[in-house]
Amino acid sequence: MVTPSDHASLRRILKKADYVTLDMKAEDGPGRHEETLIIRRIAGGTISSAEYLVSRRQKRNASEAAICSWENEGGAVAATKLNGEKP
Repeated sequence: MVTPSDHASLRRILKKADYVTLDMKAEDGPGRHEETLIIRRIAGGTISSAEYLVSRRQKRNASEAAICSWENEGGAVAATKLNGEKP
């Protein structure tokens, strides 16, 4: 069962690592064992982006229109049309 102490420890660990799970480290002190366990659980359940395979569905659904729509919502510095020209 997850306790309020676990939540506080998790928030503390993530804040120290600036919310980058690869940068999490247990701090020396009385809570080191608890922090180490939390970090190990997160690391055990995390798939790194280098190892994460793109599914066939994701490849099929990665249409140019969807990508342009995303870019026009702030993912790119300039808006683009479907053919890549400036609007």
